Amino acid sequence: MGVFQHGGTPWIVVGDFNVSSRVQESVGCSFRISVAMEEFDNCLQFAELDDLRFSGFLHTWCYKRSNGCISKKLDRVLVNKEWMAKFEHSEAFFLPPSISDHNLFLENFHGNMQFQLCSKLRNLNKALKSLNKNTVGDVTVKSIEAKAALVECQRNLDLQPLDVSLRIQEKELMSSYTLDLQAEEDS
Repeated sequence: MGVFQHGGTPWIVVGDFNVSSRVQESVGCSFRISVAMEEFDNCLQFAELDDLRFSGFLHTWCYKRSNGCISKKLDRVLVNKEWMAKFEHSEAFFLPPSISDHNLFLENFHGNMQFQLCSKLRNLNKALKSLNKNTVGDVTVKSIEAKAALVECQRNLDLQPLDVSLRIQEKELMSSYTLDLQAEEDS
């Protein structure tokens, strides 16, 4: 296999690749290496891309069915060695899926302008939440509590993706959270 030439330029490739890289990244489905997985792995090797260090949720996608679910790591942040040399402290953080079937993620590049902007926005967000809490009141508090309960359930599901009682609880919490968001919009 030939070596991919990126001319010493740092690369980051982010997205939903619709395939897991390893069997261990899937729960609730066939435990064999598929042709798509082999092709994806060959592509990553050819392009000399690896997963960026990450934390948070391993499974970034979930197909919920009445008789169980399939959870997989489909969303990735891939980088080359030049990226890791230039941004050695960068990492991705996969957030809970909330009401989506995919998890959102954040990229963190310490010292980078994007990181500085995100830090400033995070501080602004705290101030806006405080202002919102003091002026809007209980509707916002209720939706925040509902989301916190949903996120906690989804954390447990990431650790135990085949637990049927957790799936039922997630469905109920998702419904409650959605109703709270609608009430918040209407107020």
